Amino acid sequence: MRISTWVWLLPSALYVVLTCVGSVLLQPAALPGWAVAAALASTLAAAVVAGHGERTGRHGAGWVVLVLLLVAAACVHGFDGAAIGSSLLLTGMPAGWTAFERGARGAAAGAVGIWTVAATPYVSGQGHDRDTLQRWDDVVAGIGLTAMVLLTWYVGRVLRQAQSDLVQRSRSLEREAATTRAIFESVDVALAVFLPGDHVLVNAPAAGLGHGLVVQPATARQQATASQFEVVDADGVTVTAPAAQAVLRAQRGEEFSGLVQWTGPREARRAMVCSSRRIRLEGTCEEGSVGTVFVAWDASESLDAARVRDEFLGTLTHELRTPLTAIVGYLDLHDELDLGSSDGAAHTYLDGVRRNVRALADHIEDLLLTARPEALSTGLVDVAALARSAVDAAAERARTAGLDLTLDGPATMAAFANDVAVRQVLDHLIDNALTYTESGGVRVDVARCAVPFGGDADAGPGFTVSVTDTGIGMTEHELARVFDRFYRTEAAVQRVLPGLGMGLAVTKQLVAAHGGTITAQSTPGAGSRFQVTIPPLPPEASAT
Repeated sequence: MRISTWVWLLPSALYVVLTCVGSVLLQPAALPGWAVAAALASTLAAAVVAGHGERTGRHGAGWVVLVLLLVAAACVHGFDGAAIGSSLLLTGMPAGWTAFERGARGAAAGAVGIWTVAATPYVSGQGHDRDTLQRWDDVVAGIGLTAMVLLTWYVGRVLRQAQSDLVQRSRSLEREAATTRAIFESVDVALAVFLPGDHVLVNAPAAGLGHGLVVQPATARQQATASQFEVVDADGVTVTAPAAQAVLRAQRGEEFSGLVQWTGPREARRAMVCSSRRIRLEGTCEEGSVGTVFVAWDASESLDAARVRDEFLGTLTHELRTPLTAIVGYLDLHDELDLGSSDGAAHTYLDGVRRNVRALADHIEDLLLTARPEALSTGLVDVAALARSAVDAAAERARTAGLDLTLDGPATMAAFANDVAVRQVLDHLIDNALTYTESGGVRVDVARCAVPFGGDADAGPGFTVSVTDTGIGMTEHELARVFDRFYRTEAAVQRVLPGLGMGLAVTKQLVAAHGGTITAQSTPGAGSRFQVTIPPLPPEASAT
């Protein structure tokens, strides 16, 4: 922290001039003319040196200026026959400035200068005319000026430290601002920041969005008008009300996440996934919301790809299901008419054909279900009987593999559900457990689901089904993806185990259609446990 020499030189020079002029006018004989001339000359020389130092940038000129001003003060104070005690104050300004600018060395030089000027009357021989009170005034003034110099030095030290901290903080903030700007401009998603006073910051993708996502002035946010482009909801059909458009909601300070809106001309409509979050300052004088950040990214290609994929799966499975149904029909007709040969081998081959055709038909049904999910109708079903039937159907396969397949649960247990979907869930879970278990066994548990605290006691009863095996288990990474469509664990791929990776995805979808949940727990090498929970249905849903 550096202060211009003129800030303290001008007051000091003015004080010297006024002291000299006052002495000449009030008591002409008190101060010799040569002392007045020397003081004024020293002051003028100090001004010249200071001006030269300011112009050339030589900060060392301050020491010369200090000495010249002390010489001027010594001339006035040391040869003042009238004992003008205030003349010692001429040393205060330059000594204080030197202490502020030069630190400890400047404070020491200023203190030495003060006491040197205070001693000049006694060196020049003027001190013998002064009484004890006048001499005591010089001592008190010297002590006071010295204290001022030390205080000035301490204040300068504190201010310099504060300045250093402020500079470091300022540089840190500049780096953070530069980093934020770089991130703001480098991301591919559209970013807009709405600040108070209609201040808006947008990056390049946001500025080029168009498609109806335009920034509206504050006056138009509450009385939103229709955009130049049509904006529709995620279904791609329902027209979005102007006030519900994503940008306008963000500008009004609303918060939302994952909002999908189709915007733009009908022939080139784009799907934008939008989110908005308020900017909040905690623990500051501006605590609270100070703006809104709006983020949007174009998901048209992803949504179109998902739509095309689902349409392709739906079409493919439908086209495959038709000839498979015909094959199954002809095989059944063959059995009814007993057209086959009496040769046992022929019947074995036909049974193999029938079994594989039905397995392929089941896979196609799974694909069709995931591609075109349908709402499930519910009714009163016996979950225990469904579980018993699923276990009986898989018993032969378990015996062939040398595995124990057991069922634990009540003899009957009524619940509101879709019987076909529940049976499909049980088949998938049992099949999955048998496929990945080499030794040990599989246990199926069926139990009543308790009404949650605060729930409706008149609601339709819920239930839980868990399937536990002693199979190869899964890692945490595999467990996180086990319900994804077409996902198969590394162990299944390495061991060439049959399956499309659709069973658990279909199971999760069927459970979700009931409003339930499915969880999985697994330990590599120790087995897995899948639990399905179908919550109690409300009375009105139970009647559907």
